[in-house]
This record gives sequence, C-alpha cells and structure tokens, in this order.
Amino acid sequence: MNNLNKISRSKKNEKELLKELALTFDSLPNPELLEKIELLAPGTAEQVIKNRIDESKHRREMEMWQQSMYWKCKGFGYLCSMAATLIFPTLTFLLIKDNHPVAGSTFGSATLIAVISLFLNGAANKSE
Repeated sequence: MNNLNKISRSKKNEKELLKELALTFDSLPNPELLEKIELLAPGTAEQVIKNRIDESKHRREMEMWQQSMYWKCKGFGYLCSMAATLIFPTLTFLLIKDNHPVAGSTFGSATLIAVISLFLNGAANKSE
C-alpha cells in the first residue's frame, strides 16, 4: 500500500512539474524546478536547457528572415509605384497627343484620383 501511495504522489508531482515547466515557455525555468525535473528523469534538465537555447536561436533566425522579406517586399512595392508614376502620365500624354482626348483625360483623371487616394489613405493609416 505504501508503494502505491508513493507512485500516485510521484505522478501527481510529475504533472505539477510539467505544468510549471510549460508556464516558463519563453525563458529558462528556475534552478529549483530544474533540480526537481532532474530528480524525476535524469538528463531531462540538460535537454530542457538545450531545447530552449535552440528554440531561441530559431526564433531569432525567423525574425531576421521576416524582416528581410518585409524590406524586400516594401522595396518591390516602391519600384512598382515608381514605374506606375512614370508610365501612367506618359500613356495619358500619348493618348491625348494621338487625338484620343476623352480616353486620355479619363485615363489621366483616374490616375490622378488613384494617386491622391493613396496619399490620403497613407496619411489616414499613419495617424492611427
């Protein structure tokens, strides 16, 4: 009966330790917790520390990749907007010059409205 009681206490203690370990997800667990874990399963504390260090390295790599992709996409967006800024007025000018004043005016007006709305939308997003 005494051994059965020890086993049930050990399982309960193990569950509490695992719950406490899960709560210290982003940082290393405190030394007392690591000692308790090591007593329950030898070698586990070292593995927990190694996993946390590896996870931290992986998270930093992912953040660097995310920032890199953000700036690449932002640069591509700037290039596309610069191309549109140069191409659309040129097309408007060519349409008007080639005796298509209605199409050129419509195209130019739509371009102007789009550019103005981009500036207004950008100012609205900046203020939020």
